[in-house]
Amino acid sequence: MGMWMAKEELVLIGINFLLHEKEKGHTYTKSDLSQALDITPKTLNDYLKILRDVGLLETKQRKFIKDLDVLVKITDKGRERVELILRKIENLILTPENHNIPNIVMVKAILDLITDPLEKIFFLNVFSSNKDFDLFLFLDVLGISRADSNIVNIFSGPGEGTSLQQGLPFIVTFSKTSFHGGLKGTTSKLEGWSEKDPAALLIISESCQKQGRLKEAKAYYEFLLSPSTKLTQNHWFIARIGLVQTLRKSGDMEKALELLEETMGMTDNKTFIAYAKQIKAMLYSMEGKFNESMVLYNSSIRSFHFQGFPLMLSIAYNNRGTLFYRMGLLDHALDDWNKALRYAKEAGLELS
Repeated sequence: MGMWMAKEELVLIGINFLLHEKEKGHTYTKSDLSQALDITPKTLNDYLKILRDVGLLETKQRKFIKDLDVLVKITDKGRERVELILRKIENLILTPENHNIPNIVMVKAILDLITDPLEKIFFLNVFSSNKDFDLFLFLDVLGISRADSNIVNIFSGPGEGTSLQQGLPFIVTFSKTSFHGGLKGTTSKLEGWSEKDPAALLIISESCQKQGRLKEAKAYYEFLLSPSTKLTQNHWFIARIGLVQTLRKSGDMEKALELLEETMGMTDNKTFIAYAKQIKAMLYSMEGKFNESMVLYNSSIRSFHFQGFPLMLSIAYNNRGTLFYRMGLLDHALDDWNKALRYAKEAGLELS
């Protein structure tokens, strides 16, 4: 399947989406639009010229003004074209054959779920230009990249999480990985990764792991941990913990514990060690080693209290609550879960 509409039509419908946001008090720039369309600002200017030359847009050159609503205006002819594009969108579908879904889904239904207009534009762009667009991966990465509690955001140091936390986190995640289509479980797509953002691949890897796409997750984590990849200490730790969880979910508990022990022995970072301890406690709990698990959870919680880290305390109390539940100590479990909620609120997490 080729592009279902020309790129200039994507540009036009994108402008339409963004100009409508002006009524809600939101303004966007040409840079925002070019990023959502995954093209350079220069290429966007070329498309704007095409749309102007055929009478669909009026454009203005204003120095030092970046707001899109000041620089472009859709003409009456352009609005007629917008209506045609919107009607075309009404008939577009995603299919089980091409988009990793169990049933046919209307594209409009997905657009209605996406509230950010820039993400609507990016979705249309990715869908239009990729035969094997994976909807589950797309939506899952959207959720993970937005979550304050995802492990990349938790452990990101100054400057490390910027691309995922500001501007267009979801769009940046996909654009920087070049994984617009489905992931095929090989590292062949990772050539040239040194020029890209490891935080983005960590998000993709976590998504694969949570979806049960363990072969793919393992391949990406191992690539990140290979000697050819330059990682910060934070990203190194995240990748190792991700690989531990992937091995555990693959049923190889022995290797998971070995890697975790090795990781703990390779760092003197107190936060890393405390976090790794509560992961180890969780693994012990799954094996029925409740006493050993409790000792590790208690140690981890003491450390996070000392560090004043409410988000980590929320995670650790939640997991220890699960251990209490497995031990049949329901009052203790409920107490820990209430503490987890309290610390989650203190950490500023939005709870549904």
